[in-house]
Formats: sequence, C-alpha cells, structure tokens
Amino acid sequence: MPNPTSRPRAWLLKSCPFCLKLRIALHEMGLDDRFDFVLFDHGDDTEADLRRRRSAARTKLGYRAA
Repeated sequence: MPNPTSRPRAWLLKSCPFCLKLRIALHEMGLDDRFDFVLFDHGDDTEADLRRRRSAARTKLGYRAA
C-alpha cells in the first residue's frame, strides 16, 4: 500500500516545451501542489542521478513521455 504522505515526483527537462505544458496544465487544474517537480538540464548532476536510478531499476531512459 502506498504511503499517503508521499507525493509523486515529476522529472522535467528545463528546455522541453512539453514539460512546460505539463506544469501549466497541472497548475491550471490546481494539482501542481500535489507533485514534487525536479527540473534538470542535459548533462547536469540531476540528469546523472535520474539515469543512475533508471539503470538500477533496469528501465531505459529514452524519449520524453510528457
């Protein structure tokens, strides 16, 4: 059973227009306070951390899903 106090984390590329649209849509629906947004750029430490997490879970980091 999921922890009721945990919030979903959205990993968003700073230069991605679709990620921006997602944030705007969540804000307009009043849902943005339910998410933890993690913004990253290509090649920074946050992206490296995301790649490490994905490789540990054996899922491929590919094209954007948002």
